[in-house]
Amino acid sequence: MVECLVWDQDAAGSSPVASTIKKPLLSTKAREVFSLLNTLGCGIINLKNRDLLMNKEALMSLGLRRGTVFVEPHNTEWEVNAAETISKLHSILQDVLVDAQHIGSTAIKEIFAKPIIDIVAGVSDFDELLSKNSILEENGFIFRGQDHPRQYLYVCGENDIRTHHIHAVLYDSEEWNNYVDMRDYLNCHKEDAEAYSKLKESLAKQYSDDRETYTALKSDLIGEILSKARCWRKDQRA
Repeated sequence: MVECLVWDQDAAGSSPVASTIKKPLLSTKAREVFSLLNTLGCGIINLKNRDLLMNKEALMSLGLRRGTVFVEPHNTEWEVNAAETISKLHSILQDVLVDAQHIGSTAIKEIFAKPIIDIVAGVSDFDELLSKNSILEENGFIFRGQDHPRQYLYVCGENDIRTHHIHAVLYDSEEWNNYVDMRDYLNCHKEDAEAYSKLKESLAKQYSDDRETYTALKSDLIGEILSKARCWRKDQRA
C-alpha cells in the first residue's frame, strides 16, 4: 500500500485539500484516481518517503499488471521513454538491429492508450538476435518467445508488471510494415484515430481484468484500420 497526500498546486500555500489515499500504486482504481487528480491540477506525495509521485506539469504513468487493462490520455513522456529505450537497444544489438520504432497506441497522439510502451525492433537475422538474449536479459529485456508467427517478444518490468513490449521482427517484412503503417496512418487520420480511441476506452471499462477479451474485441476494427493503412501507404509511394 502507498499512503499519499493530495494537494491543490494552484491554491495559495499548496495546502492539502483531500485526505490521504491508501491504494496499491499500480492498481487500476489507483490509476483512475491519480489520473483524475492530475487532470484537476492536484499533486500527490508518497508520505513514506516524501517523493513526488505525480504533478500536473509532469506525469510519467508507466506499467500494468499482466492481464489487466487501463487506458489514459496520451503522455509526451512516453515518447521520451521510447526514444531512450530504442537507444539502449541499438547499443546492445548494434548491427543486428537495423531500425527500431515506437509503435502502438502510446505512439499515436491524442488517443487513449495502455501505459505500456510498444517498440518494433527490425532485425537483420533472428538467429543473431537470439544469440543476444543473455545480454538483453542483463539489461532488463526478458525473452518471452514467439508470440506471433515471424516475431519474438521481449518484455520489461518487475514481478508481474509490464512496462515495455519489444516486438522483434525482420526489418521491412510484412510485420514491420504493418506496425509502422498503422501508427503513421492513425497519426494522419484523426477520425479513425478517435473511433479507435473510443472503442479502447469503452472496452477498458468493461474488461479491466480481462485483457484477452479486450484484445479480441478490438481485432475487427484493427483489421479495418490496417487495410486502410496499407492502401494509404501504397498511394504515398506511388
